[in-house]
Amino acid sequence: MLAVEPLAYGNPPPKSMLVVPFLIGWAQGLRYLSIIRSDERIRSRALTWLAMPAAILLAWTVLRWLRWYGIATCAKTGWGTRENGAEVTLTEPRTTVSA
Repeated sequence: MLAVEPLAYGNPPPKSMLVVPFLIGWAQGLRYLSIIRSDERIRSRALTWLAMPAAILLAWTVLRWLRWYGIATCAKTGWGTRENGAEVTLTEPRTTVSA
């Protein structure tokens, strides 16, 4: 809808489609202001809350593609450290008891 409508028919999306996600992001970011920690200043929390539009733009662009790539390639586990299986086994080692 966001790509086909404007290109094929010349109908731009409504402005609310851009405003509402930012409002939701700022509302979700209120948790940074509501939780008081002793090791964090109010100025730092306010700057984090004010940076929410940048986080929303990052989520719309870069992180969206990373999510889709992760979903598409989640079965590829060649990067893992246990290509030959786990080092532990369920069999018990033989022990000898001397009398």
